[in-house]
Amino acid sequence: MHQHLTVSGHTAWTVTDRAGQIVASGDRHNLITNAGLDALANENGRDLSASQKAWTTWRQTLRVGTGSTPPTVTKTALGAEIAGATSSSVGGFDSEQSYAATQSGNVLTAVSVMVRVASFTAAANVTEYGLSATTNGQLSVTELFRDAQGNPVAVPVQAGYQLKLTHTFTLTLPFVAAAATVNVGTGDLSALTTFYATGASSSRFVDAVTAFAPGNGSDVYILSGADTGTPTTATAPVAVASTRTNMPYVAGSYSRVKRFEIGPADGTRDHYGWLFGNSTNGFKVALQNGAKVTKGSTQRLTLDLLLTWGRA
Repeated sequence: MHQHLTVSGHTAWTVTDRAGQIVASGDRHNLITNAGLDALANENGRDLSASQKAWTTWRQTLRVGTGSTPPTVTKTALGAEIAGATSSSVGGFDSEQSYAATQSGNVLTAVSVMVRVASFTAAANVTEYGLSATTNGQLSVTELFRDAQGNPVAVPVQAGYQLKLTHTFTLTLPFVAAAATVNVGTGDLSALTTFYATGASSSRFVDAVTAFAPGNGSDVYILSGADTGTPTTATAPVAVASTRTNMPYVAGSYSRVKRFEIGPADGTRDHYGWLFGNSTNGFKVALQNGAKVTKGSTQRLTLDLLLTWGRA
């Protein structure tokens, strides 16, 4: 049982002089590195609370340098980092940080906006920046400063100047049923799978992803009747006791498995599918064409959820 989530980033930046006047500015899409995808997929890099801090931990530190090496997905450090320009400060721009999730058609989108401000103590020509979880960690995001035509530029700064960088991180996931095959030891069964959210909660992106999050608890609900697989309804979900195991993350895989096990004494009934998360938000697997799984009192049912991450 698998779902794919895509991510992208965009940066707007300004440099201000000692009087607070803007002397340079720009905006550009930026690169999320392999280390950044690792941080997201491994759950070490994101705060699942639907707040200003959602998805900021993995990119919370701004670093600036004077190197000229173009960004690549394997880049882990700046070419020539400026000591003392590293910053995790919001610089008083808290009100410009935000988190919002919306639904449009068959897509759920979450947008997390983060502001960081770095101060310079000496003159330099800055050419590159990066975002990382810590001051000496691998870069999660990186880019060169560029002009409106996309050409690399050197931005002159003096002591007392400040760089304000606004990073917009966008995540998208499908909000539509997809055909799938499920095998729980009873042979291949046809199913429809989808992230789901009912009623007014249809835009609660964080809750939908929580079903997959190894660092967060989520429950299993049995669909007690045939379900059409639509993302906004669920047929008579019944809670069932289960254990959850976070399977080991393999660096570079950008995928993580969360395993649910329903013991012999639990869920002894017909299963027409399952909800993972809570009764209103999460991930749904709806068996189709009259298929069902009848669990007996001597059987253990194991269900694996796989979430993969990729660049948009």
